[in-house]
Amino acid sequence: MPQLQIPCLENSVSLPAWPIRPLPFTCSCCQIISEIIHTNGSFTTKLEVHGRPGLIFHAVVIENRYNAVCGIPPGHQMIDFCKKRIGNVKQFLQQYCDERRQAAGSTCCVL
Repeated sequence: MPQLQIPCLENSVSLPAWPIRPLPFTCSCCQIISEIIHTNGSFTTKLEVHGRPGLIFHAVVIENRYNAVCGIPPGHQMIDFCKKRIGNVKQFLQQYCDERRQAAGSTCCVL
């Protein structure tokens, strides 16, 4: 049986799997889903949750210290959620927020 040529698919590419599996620590197909910011005036942490609709890939923690000495670069950490269940992600977020709340004088803003 001859293979049919569908005009609208002539420039298509076969995909080995769909949806495309996320790779750890890459943001090429990510969006910032949520931001959680904690500050006490001299130290600020921001947790960015990255993913795309329906999926959470990883989180990025950015730490900024403000003091009389300028030029301290922010610290960055990435937490991989690619192979984690949503319950594990929820547990991480609850623990993260609880730890930040316990920090003396810390206020929180969830965006």
